[in-house]
Amino acid sequence: MQHELDGQTLISNFFRLIGLLNEKDNLTIHYDYGDGWEFKLHVQKIQPVTNEELPYVQKARGYGIIEDIGGVGGLEQYYDDYQQGQVDPEFLDWLGGEAIDLNAVDIDELNDLPHHF
Repeated sequence: MQHELDGQTLISNFFRLIGLLNEKDNLTIHYDYGDGWEFKLHVQKIQPVTNEELPYVQKARGYGIIEDIGGVGGLEQYYDDYQQGQVDPEFLDWLGGEAIDLNAVDIDELNDLPHHF
């Protein structure tokens, strides 16, 4: 089964969506149509939870997107520049003064995000 939702619809219908998923389903999420982000998720396992529990990330790879970077092409350019230690100083200012390591992921931070919605 293939599900396709934009980012806003995913958040607003999150719990309804979870009830529709089955193990081995693939989920494609389209986010920020201007930049054209597309995320593909694969449901490996579904476990029963109580009403107080939220779904959580067990495993992830990479930082993810940087808002308004210019889509996949902009992110690829940033990654290449970062790997070579040549991130444009103006771009660093835009990032808040610090370069972002796109190979790093903070699973605790990811799992804390749903608590803020």
